[in-house]
Amino acid sequence: MLRIEIIGRSLLPPSCRNRIPLFKKTVLRTLELEGETLHGEICLYFVSGREIKRLHKKFFDSGTLTDVITLPYLGAAPFPSTGKTRPEAAARSARGTWTARGEPPTALADIFICAGQARTQAAEAGHPLCCELALLISHGVLHMLGHRDDDQASRKKMFQIQNRAIRLLARSDPQLRKAVPLPT
Repeated sequence: MLRIEIIGRSLLPPSCRNRIPLFKKTVLRTLELEGETLHGEICLYFVSGREIKRLHKKFFDSGTLTDVITLPYLGAAPFPSTGKTRPEAAARSARGTWTARGEPPTALADIFICAGQARTQAAEAGHPLCCELALLISHGVLHMLGHRDDDQASRKKMFQIQNRAIRLLARSDPQLRKAVPLPT
């Protein structure tokens, strides 16, 4: 069973706080498109610009503003830019709801999304904030699965997958349907 935790909802405007089911479906749809069935816990954190800069500095030696940071825990190598390992992994795997067999859940990833940056990007793209948040969640899940976006070809592939996930979600979501062109 996959458990998806959402933390930092207060940073979202009221119109997005009721979209938590969409955000969880985004995780599931992205995993489904990649042929993955995972068991464990994924935490989605909505954070401030200040916090995302702090995390960016800590894990990637870059204190710049970014939209999403994924800290994958299973099968993940140290961060390429710094060689630092993920010290939160041990602490995260020991917290949370225990399984039916009395074992702690397996922490799969923490995905941090900068709410303010998402708001800016949504305005620039001309679509609702919930659509931008879904795109960033899908992007973060793809990073968790090992996708990279540090070159043009990799970035293009990631964007194709995340856009496909959003188009599929839009079929059953009226707000997304208005924002996302669906194939005919």
